[in-house]
Amino acid sequence: MALQLFANNATATLQSTITAIATSIPLSPGQGASFPNPSAGNYFYATMYDGVSNVEIVKVTARSTDTLTVVRAQEGTSGFAFPSGSTLELRATAAGLTNFLQSTGSTATDLAVLDNGFSLKDNSDNTKVAQFQLSGITTGTTRTYTLQDASGTLALTSNKLSDFAATTSAELAGVISDETGSGSLVFANTPTLVTPVLGVATATSINKVVFTAPATAATLALADGSTLATSGAFSTTLTATGATTLTLPTTGTLATLAGSEELDNKTLDSSVAKGTWTASGTWTVPAMTLGGAITGNNQNISGLGTLGCSGATITGTAAGLLTVTTAAANAVSLVLSRTVNAAASWEMYVPSGTTDLRWFSAGADRLTLSTTTLTLGSGITSISGGTNPSLNIGTGALTAGASTLGASTDKVIVSRLSDATSYGMITFNAVETFAGMSGLVGRGSGGDSGRLFITAPAGQTIALCNAGTTVASVSSTGVAVTGTGSFTGAITSGSLTSLKRDVTDSYLTLVGGTVANSTGATIYLAGSTAAGANNYMYLDAAQHIFRNAAGGSTFMTLNSTSLALTGLFDISAASSGHIKFPATQNASADANTLDDYEEGTATLTLKGTADPTTPVTTTAVYTKIGRQVTISAEFNNVDTTGATGGVFINGLPFTAATRGYGAVAAFNFDLGAGAASLAAYADSTSVYFLSTVDNAAWADLTHNAGTGRYLRFTITYFT
Repeated sequence: MALQLFANNATATLQSTITAIATSIPLSPGQGASFPNPSAGNYFYATMYDGVSNVEIVKVTARSTDTLTVVRAQEGTSGFAFPSGSTLELRATAAGLTNFLQSTGSTATDLAVLDNGFSLKDNSDNTKVAQFQLSGITTGTTRTYTLQDASGTLALTSNKLSDFAATTSAELAGVISDETGSGSLVFANTPTLVTPVLGVATATSINKVVFTAPATAATLALADGSTLATSGAFSTTLTATGATTLTLPTTGTLATLAGSEELDNKTLDSSVAKGTWTASGTWTVPAMTLGGAITGNNQNISGLGTLGCSGATITGTAAGLLTVTTAAANAVSLVLSRTVNAAASWEMYVPSGTTDLRWFSAGADRLTLSTTTLTLGSGITSISGGTNPSLNIGTGALTAGASTLGASTDKVIVSRLSDATSYGMITFNAVETFAGMSGLVGRGSGGDSGRLFITAPAGQTIALCNAGTTVASVSSTGVAVTGTGSFTGAITSGSLTSLKRDVTDSYLTLVGGTVANSTGATIYLAGSTAAGANNYMYLDAAQHIFRNAAGGSTFMTLNSTSLALTGLFDISAASSGHIKFPATQNASADANTLDDYEEGTATLTLKGTADPTTPVTTTAVYTKIGRQVTISAEFNNVDTTGATGGVFINGLPFTAATRGYGAVAAFNFDLGAGAASLAAYADSTSVYFLSTVDNAAWADLTHNAGTGRYLRFTITYFT
């Protein structure tokens, strides 16, 4: 328990000025010894007086020689700033006197003691303390506690019954108001119950018979006079999926679905089939009629003999074959198999010696297949199938009769060439009606896969026509476009030396082409072929030149290291107005070169000789143009408790090469007596603050620790 301390005639004066919230009070040297030295929570009250009008009571919690640690503004007084020389005395105060016993009645013995001010201590060890707490009593109520006329030990509500005297069953029953039955108290381990009424009992075993409790409820009903008995040390489980009545014979053994029991001399009696099993394993089934299909999940009828049908016999064999035999000659006509050729999935084949396999439709041959030829019959006009039908003829040829391309000797042959470099080719031979169309059309393979080739005989030209008019032609010397046609896409090989329009003096020269004034340019664009022409652009290995028509002067030159402009660089268009610099500055030593621009934020930290107990940070905004950095920050309503000494800020986004100064505003910081102005400056990656006094040296802005502090500044410096 904390104690209030006292001393006689304890008085002192302040060595220096203190603020209204300072918690450390310096006394004049040597005067602290007259005051108590509190520890372990002890304290004393002191009163400060400035000799004019300000009085403040403080609670002193510690003393270090001549320095007191205090809690300000006690007992309804306010905190004031006291000048050096103000008085501090240990006086009697209202709060201090309230802690003492006082008489509240008409006699000197009628005393009221506060529960937090009264305690009992052991006479031999005063560290053993007992204190009463009355906060649980209803406000305005007086409770009376009567001590028994006997000696003993106090018991708590958390104590066990073993702390009390032994109690009999009859004594316990005497203090219980809702018991049933009579006799002695019983416990779980082997109790003796005398004629108990169990009611609806819950038990897991009775007389060594174990019961498994159901999830909700269950009923076991035995008829009057019946016995349920089992033999053999085995578990028996009866499972039902619904309400079930099971009638058992007087004797015998039950057969199971999964068992291998034999059923002898049993008769199946149903509307489907009747039959008898015998001890020999024979199932005798009378004649029956199948009313539908015989189905099953991958089931087999093995050893199938012969199924007869009108005109033929279908026979199954052990080899997995299904053979159709004609009734007339009993010779094999058709075999369906999956095992004749091990590499095949399913096969249908005509036995050796059969001429061919034929398909009939509407009384006519539609397709005939022999060992060498597939012949389409009358009425078959096309072969089709799927979205993209194809006909693969291997390395052979598909030959049609007389074509409609020319004379009866014309042939259209679809084949795959034996050199295996091209495939899917169509060859036009001996075309008489369409002279000049002899050649080969096809699609290449390998690197040329997906391209269509049209090959003309040596010395011939391939013409592309539209409505009877040639629009382009291809020969061994090049490609010619007639009329106003144009190229699209890229020229991937060779060179195009000149492309000239039908407009005088407008041309494009590419890949080393020459004109009178191009000086061997790689690409040359101009409005005139005359020497010294204006308004042109040309590109070569060194640079790109752009010239306008006004006097023929060059207005822009572009090379591998720079872009040079003559005149105004205008980016004022609505969709323009942006100049972008790299994320990392590419510094230039040229005094006239702008090499960086950046906008961003930085986290700044408020520091001191001793930092605030809780770190104080804020987010500043900055703009960097070349070497110049301008940064602004605000610390608003911050808590600097614990901070002492000079104020400075860490965390500038760029290191200052030279000091840069700026404006600052501070609230509730210590500028020093008589300060006339305040300035901020950047040094390295920190910001410092200086206050100045008229006709005196400047000093650092210092912390006045506490809440509600404000500091705002804007400075510009160079990196």
